[in-house]
Amino acid sequence: MLGPSLGIKFDDGRVKIGTANLVTADIPASNGTIHVIDSVLLPPAPPAEASGPMKALKLVELAMEHGVPLFNAGQTEACKAVYEVAAEALVSMPVSMLTTNDRDKLTRALTQIKGQTSARKQAWTLRHALDAVRGNLDVAAD
Repeated sequence: MLGPSLGIKFDDGRVKIGTANLVTADIPASNGTIHVIDSVLLPPAPPAEASGPMKALKLVELAMEHGVPLFNAGQTEACKAVYEVAAEALVSMPVSMLTTNDRDKLTRALTQIKGQTSARKQAWTLRHALDAVRGNLDVAAD
């Protein structure tokens, strides 16, 4: 299916297809049958594109949604990996999506975890940076 279904109904003595009126039905053609209507039917407009800060916020929330259960299940290495990938992705986003200050927080956290040996500490370092960025993105997305 290429889009939503159109309703076909009989209204006030006319056949309606969506919002259009059927003018002529059942015209044979070489590859099927043609039905003529009195207007152009267009698919609904796609949803509006999310703003840059909104996309960044969704990424942070997705990382937390997946990281928290891993951390709570004792899979701190996997949680750290989720947070690290999210932080790297955020840092590489265009300037319009993340402030310089937030980019710096994430970059510092990514640098700081290289000196840590505990996956638990690495996850918390990244989580604190993601929390700080999330707070700023919540404001920017409003």
